[in-house]
Amino acid sequence: MYRLIAAFCLLIAAGPVRADAIDDARAALVAQNNNDLDGAIRLYTQAIQSHELNTRFLAIAYYNRGNVHFVAGDYRSAITDYDSAAVIKPDYAQAHNNQGNAYVALNAYQDALAAFDAAIRIKADYALAYKNRGNAHTAAGFFELAIADYDLAVGFDPDLAKAYNNRANANYFLGRYPQALEDYEAALEIDPFDIYSMLWRYLAADAGGHGEAGRAAVLSRLYDVEPDHWPAVAARHLLGRATAEEVLAEIDAAGPVERAGRLCEAYFYLAQARLIAGDRQGASRLFESAVATGVVRFVEYVGATVALKRLSQ
Repeated sequence: MYRLIAAFCLLIAAGPVRADAIDDARAALVAQNNNDLDGAIRLYTQAIQSHELNTRFLAIAYYNRGNVHFVAGDYRSAITDYDSAAVIKPDYAQAHNNQGNAYVALNAYQDALAAFDAAIRIKADYALAYKNRGNAHTAAGFFELAIADYDLAVGFDPDLAKAYNNRANANYFLGRYPQALEDYEAALEIDPFDIYSMLWRYLAADAGGHGEAGRAAVLSRLYDVEPDHWPAVAARHLLGRATAEEVLAEIDAAGPVERAGRLCEAYFYLAQARLIAGDRQGASRLFESAVATGVVRFVEYVGATVALKRLSQ
């Protein structure tokens, strides 16, 4: 996303574009970076509807407005904008990639695959698109297909920490805890402050019978993380250093857009703490609450569905 924002700034002197439209685009970027989503959408819309942007600018304006819609949780509007960007600029791989992410958020698996495939046809070494297609497979429960895509992603970009993390998640869901641990460690080598990799590393260690070692590994890293950085409080809860009430209190601190996702995560990690403590019934109720949030694109949602299946067996 930020690469394209930078591109917009660099293109300002590239062609015959009216100043008013460019002023709106510049102001939209500022609003977008300041998380003023309504203001950004209004300004991008003014720039687009001015009919003063050349083709390249227009595609980027649609793409950036799509990104704002995505952050706002309006995935259908995001899809429409990414589609407009790709029609104007057919080789716009990033627009197809982000459109795929929006389809995943809507639980539209086949549409998501089509969008990621389009991005990869344009850019065969597009590591991020392979990683995101892997995420679509994971959300649909096809973990082997996901792992194959994550393999491609790290092959093209060995420093893509999220690809290692997400491959680890897929292996975790398949019960392959040693492989999951290896990938969580690889992710943490690249991004030592990734709390999610810390959390899941602990869960994989515990599931594999090495809970105390996993606990020590998380503790050794957690001291370097800002205590109010979500989901650090969830990590502290798993380690017995924060209450469930403190975890849920962080939900109230979230904005309306991110609240559902944070709620899904909170319920999932609270459920895992109950499960580790031997309270299967309490864990089941919390996993059910995580699923009830409907945030299908979050790995915690997938984790909750997998955990419920295991508990029912």
